[in-house]
Amino acid sequence: MVTCDCEVRSGWLTFWAATALGVVAGSLVCAVALLLQSKGGAREQWLVAQRACAHFHYRAEREACVEQWRYMPLKR
Repeated sequence: MVTCDCEVRSGWLTFWAATALGVVAGSLVCAVALLLQSKGGAREQWLVAQRACAHFHYRAEREACVEQWRYMPLKR
């Protein structure tokens, strides 16, 4: 019969499993944060364009104005 000294290894196994889980969790949190920040920039540009083109009464004019504003870089 083969015996395994699992009690000695369990501490290291727990340590490395927790380390790997921490790295994966940190990576996911960073990825979500970067995704939300990148989405915010587009939304901010869209809001600036909507406010700049609010004085147009017709939808076609407003959409054409928004298209012109869409690709303008925002000053920070």
